[in-house]
This record gives sequence, C-alpha cells and structure tokens, in this order.
Amino acid sequence: MKRGIIFFTLCAGIFIGNTGFGQSKVFTNTQLWTTYQMNARLAPKWGVWVDLNQRTQGSFIDDQFQQAARVGIIHHFTNQKSVAVGYAYFRHYRPRTGFDEVLPENRIWAQYLKTIQQGNIQFAHRLRAEVREMKRPAEQATPNDDVQTFGRFRYQLQARISLSKKKSKLHPDWLIVSNEIMIHAGESIDRNIFDQNRLSAGYEWQAHKTVFLQAAYMHLLQFQPIPDRWRQSHIIRLTIRHQPDWSKKK
Repeated sequence: MKRGIIFFTLCAGIFIGNTGFGQSKVFTNTQLWTTYQMNARLAPKWGVWVDLNQRTQGSFIDDQFQQAARVGIIHHFTNQKSVAVGYAYFRHYRPRTGFDEVLPENRIWAQYLKTIQQGNIQFAHRLRAEVREMKRPAEQATPNDDVQTFGRFRYQLQARISLSKKKSKLHPDWLIVSNEIMIHAGESIDRNIFDQNRLSAGYEWQAHKTVFLQAAYMHLLQFQPIPDRWRQSHIIRLTIRHQPDWSKKK
C-alpha cells in the first residue's frame, strides 16, 4: 500500500504535465536556484528553520527571477514527527518593456513533517499550508485594490536513499528523489486550482556532521494566469543544508 502511494505521488506531476501540454501552450525556460537552509535544534522539542534563496533565469543566470527568505519555529513531537509555523518574504521579478517590475510577497506558512525509515531509504511526507499576500501586477492593479490575498496547499513526498555500504552515523552519499504538488485556495488563478508541480532528483554529500551539500535537477510545471498557458522550467538546484543541534549540553 505504501509503495503504491509513493509511486502515485512521484508520477502525478508527469501525468498532469502531459495533460496540460496536450491542450495548451507551453513556455519553457532554464533557471538556477541557490539555497542556504538551516534546521537547528534549540531544545529537545524545539527548533528554528531558516532558508535563504536566490533564483535566476534565462540561460540559468542571465536575469533575476526570485529572492526569498523564510523563517519559522519547529516543535518536534519525536525525531520523526514535527510541526512548524513561520513567515516568508519573496521578491518576484517580472520583466517588462523598458524596466523590471518587482512584486513583493508576504507569506505565512505552517507545515507537518513525518519521516519513515525503511532499510536504507528514508521517506519524508511534508504537508504545508500558506497564506499569501502579493502585490498585483501593474496591469491588474487599481488604486483601491493593488494587493491580492490567497492560499495554497502543498504536498511533498521525498525519498532519500543512502548509498553508503557501511553502517555508521555518517551517511556521506545520498540519492534524493521527490515530487511536490501545489493546489490553489481562494483568490488566484480562477480557471484552474492546480498551481504547479515540482519533480526533482539529485545527489547529496555529507560534508560534515551537520552540513550537507546538494545538487539536483528539477522540472517545474506551472499553470499561468493566462488562458491555456503553462510555464515549464528546467532548474538546477544547489543547496547547503545545515542541521546543528544546539540542545546538547557540552
């Protein structure tokens, strides 16, 4: 049963993408996402989350695409189950003739995370809800209505496969495969509740007890607020994950 759910989730994005391609126009670009991510344990049951993101597009690095900063507080029920709440700030760059338009976004988020270890594979289920407040594009804004507020639900399934043959506390090599589906709620793209799908695969190396370096390819498919239009992005993701445990007494 669990294998069936995993297979369905990882393949759902491909099915959705093929359905959209068959009846819509697809715009394709290439992007580079660089991320620093910290998940720090402050006490046995409490921790903090911080991630900083720089995202560019157009031959990967030609133009700005997004900048983002996310912070949050984590409560750990166990080492395998946790909840978190936090705030994020985004800057969305929208190229326009003669100037670049930047749309700021404030976002409140909450998530539930559960991990399951099966042999040398670790599965992670993440359910995240977001309330987003974003400035409207200039062509959609009015003096009395220049901000749009809407929600989004996200579900991600990730499989981390240890490539280390010897049993030890350090697993320096990982193969990571994941899929994330995002669904709109409230005011937004009213023609389709589907927002986007992110399917990715990559390699992670444990450089230190608390530091992980990750390189991955991600295929992003997103429905656009234009009739029958999709955006397909081929993305290289470079991530530094930092997981210090400051709850332990020296």
